[in-house]
Amino acid sequence: MVGVLFVAAAVLVGSIAAGPFGRPDPDTRLRRRRRQLHRHADRATVADLELLLADAFPRPVVRPLANRIRRGGLEAATLWRWTETNGPTALALALCADFDAVDFARPGAEPDGFDAQSLRLLAELNGDALGALVLSRLGVGSPAAVVRTRAA
Repeated sequence: MVGVLFVAAAVLVGSIAAGPFGRPDPDTRLRRRRRQLHRHADRATVADLELLLADAFPRPVVRPLANRIRRGGLEAATLWRWTETNGPTALALALCADFDAVDFARPGAEPDGFDAQSLRLLAELNGDALGALVLSRLGVGSPAAVVRTRAA
């Protein structure tokens, strides 16, 4: 009888500690994962980067950006560190500007050496559909026109 009571108490305590239905809600899991990756970026995956990009862009934009990461052979850990510093919008622009592993890893890619206007211009000059979609989502008219106007 004591054993049955002990098991019942253990199940009750376990279910209370686990929360409703024994699983944390998706937002809690996401916050935990981000905290973990902040400490251990080497554990980042492309799926984690997709979640970061989803903060700034809708799914139809995020999916092709993730495909570009996979096709480019870019390391998720490097991109996670870069995105923590520069943000998901900058990551999308850098991918559209054809940044490669060397570009993401070099020290000049940190905020002090980061020029958002140049990145927008490179993304536009590449002329691909994904770059145009990202730029339109950011509400950027034509960075090239801005640069030409300043030069004149």
